[in-house]
Amino acid sequence: MEKTIRVGNPQPSAPQPATHPVSLRQQHLLIAAEVATPLFGDIQQVLTAFDEALKVLRLARMDDMAFRDAHKTALHMLKTRNPHGDRSVALHDVLLDQGLDDTDRVLSYHCPEGTHTLEISW
Repeated sequence: MEKTIRVGNPQPSAPQPATHPVSLRQQHLLIAAEVATPLFGDIQQVLTAFDEALKVLRLARMDDMAFRDAHKTALHMLKTRNPHGDRSVALHDVLLDQGLDDTDRVLSYHCPEGTHTLEISW
């Protein structure tokens, strides 16, 4: 029986596109390109606001002054995950501060018409 032993660093696999439009994985919000691109374009930071009464996390473009004025917001990095245009936001602080469930899962979302806002039900 012959065994092959590879020496050196294995080649990383090519990044795969997101399989769900919006999901939570390892305390990161993953947003598929089909959702992220129309809402956020190529910006690299988003405003976030959590509505405790409705259990809704909202994300908006960092230049959305109306959103900033209407909510208590925090600024988060919006990172590009892969060449497909999928994006991610680290939510460690939001999950901890709000005592939210950080179980990896698919999340339900809504994009109100006429806005560049993503609303995620928790």
